[in-house]
Amino acid sequence: WVTSWIGTMALLLLRASLVLFMALSSSCTHTCSSTGDVRLVGGRAPSEGIMEICLNSQWGTVCNHSWDYNDAVVVCQQLEYPTGNSPYSGIGSGPIHLDDVDCWYWYSRLIDCFYSNLTSDCSHSDDVGVHCIATPGAPQNLVAS
Repeated sequence: WVTSWIGTMALLLLRASLVLFMALSSSCTHTCSSTGDVRLVGGRAPSEGIMEICLNSQWGTVCNHSWDYNDAVVVCQQLEYPTGNSPYSGIGSGPIHLDDVDCWYWYSRLIDCFYSNLTSDCSHSDDVGVHCIATPGAPQNLVAS
């Protein structure tokens, strides 16, 4: 009886550790490798979430000051969605990389738009959230450069 109980507890502990490891290694990591890559995290679907950008080998959020429809469209098109908007809200984590982003529809990457890296007046309650609109059946990138 005791050995069966110990075996069951060990299995439960192993399962819990694996779940925790997978959660920490996939969604909570803030390291990245390609400057200018973007991703959406924390949404109910891969097409929505808090928008993060890779700068200085770290994922970080973008402040919503001056953020508008054109900025969201550039992010969604960078992720290979046809269009998008910014009704998604949430609170991100890690560094806040950009503020006062100003894109025009012809930009193909968010990093190419005008922006400020002075984010001292931003907090994570100001993080940009994006909802991209998918074409049914079309494959989408989860991280795009």
